[in-house]
Amino acid sequence: MRGARTSIILITATFAVPASAAATHKTFASGQDYLKLSEIEQLNYVSGAYDSISESLGQIPNNWLFSCTRDWSLGQVTAVLTKWLKEHPERWHRPAAAELKLAIGSVCPSAK
Repeated sequence: MRGARTSIILITATFAVPASAAATHKTFASGQDYLKLSEIEQLNYVSGAYDSISESLGQIPNNWLFSCTRDWSLGQVTAVLTKWLKEHPERWHRPAAAELKLAIGSVCPSAK
């Protein structure tokens, strides 16, 4: 009986979300969205995006991302993305996390 009750609650909760909210939800923050964030929000965004990229590449010492940024602070990684986006406004429509990978790659000799 408990499982059935949980299912009913989940189904009800699913339909409780307004259609307009579901239709306008964006999964990825664009470069333009990123540039509108406060400094602390940018640091938080980069922290999560960097961890995702790092995890997808694998946490191994010969990974280009690890090799390049091993001694960088979060502030430095954030500064690289911010500078990259300001210098490439034609890319503001793209996901900021994808741009982070490109931005780091543009300053890392090991990424080439």
